[in-house]
Amino acid sequence: MGHYNLAITLYGKGDAAGSEQSTRRALALSTDNPRIHLLLGELLVMREQTRAEGLTELRLAARTLSDARWVLRVLSTR
Repeated sequence: MGHYNLAITLYGKGDAAGSEQSTRRALALSTDNPRIHLLLGELLVMREQTRAEGLTELRLAARTLSDARWVLRVLSTR
């Protein structure tokens, strides 16, 4: 969870690239954590070149997290 917490902090400071890097490290250590998939998905859908990967991550998170289902609904209305 250390990398996940660092990712949240970096994102809050405006460092999206650093946040993505820390999130990917967290995911490598804990592939079953839906919160990590949610965060990575949210980071990736912001860029056109990584949007498809981001949607995949959000769908993985949506299996167990209502927050991820909500994000997917919001994205589908745009």
